[in-house]
Amino acid sequence: MYSILISQIDLRRESTAIGYVPVMMMIGYIVGVLILRLKRVIPIPDEIIFKWGYFISFFSLFPYFLGCFFFENIGVLLGLCYFLHAIGNSFLSPALLTMLSKEKPHHEQGKILGLVESFDSIAFLFSVGVVMVFNYLQFPIVVLVLFSFVSFAISLVYYSRFQKSEPSCN
Repeated sequence: MYSILISQIDLRRESTAIGYVPVMMMIGYIVGVLILRLKRVIPIPDEIIFKWGYFISFFSLFPYFLGCFFFENIGVLLGLCYFLHAIGNSFLSPALLTMLSKEKPHHEQGKILGLVESFDSIAFLFSVGVVMVFNYLQFPIVVLVLFSFVSFAISLVYYSRFQKSEPSCN
């Protein structure tokens, strides 16, 4: 998600096209958080929420790849796809932190949160570099969406390892 946010807000090379995509992402994240609030009404295990987050985030970008060749204004399509992607990501972060810190002492929970935040910062820095190269080489936006998709798909490998190592996820 960082690569699209950075490309649309900080390092936007196109002045007209798809400036509302970050707004759609923020709305998607808020919708996801509101859906998570339903957890108080309907108790849903964190493992299920995490799986839903992965499912939604992974499949949210497929419509873009299918439709980018048929739509003249891809901004609307990109906004819709990243709206869904943000909903999925809003499920992933809290569920991951809960699953990692469940039944751990408080000082261990702090270490886990610190490591997650550090990796999040590294991901942001890496995305800045990717977007700078993307802008320098004047690639079309589909390349950046593909980067987003591939980097998320790579994380599925680590998620499956995490599932196998955590007894609460099975």
